[in-house]
Amino acid sequence: MTLKTSGANMSIDNWEDTARPGVAPAWSPRSPAERVLMALKMHGALSSAELGAKLSTTGVGARQQFARLAEEGLVA
Repeated sequence: MTLKTSGANMSIDNWEDTARPGVAPAWSPRSPAERVLMALKMHGALSSAELGAKLSTTGVGARQQFARLAEEGLVA
């Protein structure tokens, strides 16, 4: 997967679609796995509880994503 960045504010708070009507939005992580990977890249190592809080989900949900990503060899 290639990650494209822009000069726009790419904080976790701005992940929601803010495109103007009729204008295609820039790439943003949409799947839970993409959001987890992006948060880890932006914030470094996080516990599942910390990650859950950052992504507005539960620690259990974050832990499930960690397990899936670990199976793929993307996180340790």
